Amino acid sequence: MSNRTMSDQRQITVLIGEPIPPHHFAPAGESMDPVRVLVVPLKEFGAPTALDAMPPVLAEESQTVEILALFDSSLPADTLTRFPNLRWIHLFGAGANRALDLGLFESPVQITNARGVAARPMAEWVLLCMLALLRRLPDLVRQQERHTWNRHPAKELAGKTVGLIGLGAVGREVARLASALDMRVVAVRRRPSHGELPAGVAREYGPDALPLLLHQSDFVAICVPLTGETRFMIGAREIATMKPTAFLINVSRGGIVDEAALAQALREGRLAGAALDVFEHEPLPADSPWWTMPNVLVSPHQAGWSERTWERTLELFAENLQRYCAGRPLLNRLGPGGY
Repeated sequence: MSNRTMSDQRQITVLIGEPIPPHHFAPAGESMDPVRVLVVPLKEFGAPTALDAMPPVLAEESQTVEILALFDSSLPADTLTRFPNLRWIHLFGAGANRALDLGLFESPVQITNARGVAARPMAEWVLLCMLALLRRLPDLVRQQERHTWNRHPAKELAGKTVGLIGLGAVGREVARLASALDMRVVAVRRRPSHGELPAGVAREYGPDALPLLLHQSDFVAICVPLTGETRFMIGAREIATMKPTAFLINVSRGGIVDEAALAQALREGRLAGAALDVFEHEPLPADSPWWTMPNVLVSPHQAGWSERTWERTLELFAENLQRYCAGRPLLNRLGPGGY
């Protein structure tokens, strides 16, 4: 990439495919003179998740767009031909599955994502689910609705083992918080570190040791991206190695878990419960059996959202926009495999 400075006279056009005010994207303390921002709400494209129906005014502008900033699911099928001057795509989330499917990683376009910005709320969500499942909060809510006064034996998180599948920003934050509650944290990652372990992690394994992690864990938290390697990595065989008293928590992507195998294990009592924030097909259909399973917590893919998530997301994009204009390396750049 040729070097650019904020004093360049050539204008850089940024298309933001979300309903976000342009002023949020001005890099703090620096001039935005060379940057022209177009904010186009997705609803104006006639499709809720993709830029496949472009209004005429944007069709004229598309020839000048150099930067796309949007969610992965909103990428148009003909991204490269529609935006011939495209040089950089920034994804407002951690997922990059559509970008992979469209072959964008095989192009010269730089791709970055927002991994890490949701680590804190996602880790807090995992802790919330562990407490809710262990202390049988769903049962207490149902009892309250029925005006029933029954006490349940109480259990504590302290001394329990949480197994993390993935040790990126989310996994590391879960480890830090869980260890502060005196939990033992073990983790599986693609490339185990050979030096000092991340804060709070007692033991780290490679992918081949997944059965060992599952067998010893009271809670299993899935914190890896959905890739060809991780699709359906938790199936009937893996679930069978877990304790019948264990709980599965998924805040990553639904396609990582064989949902049919998980549902069967939960119905048969071979697993104590699950907290699922993500599903293979979303939104979850109203007639899905997940809604009514008594030992399952269902949430609508919101673990990563808090009142500060957008703030962190926009700060990261603004920092990368400054770097792009200055010709410096971008943060969170994704490699050929999407991570």
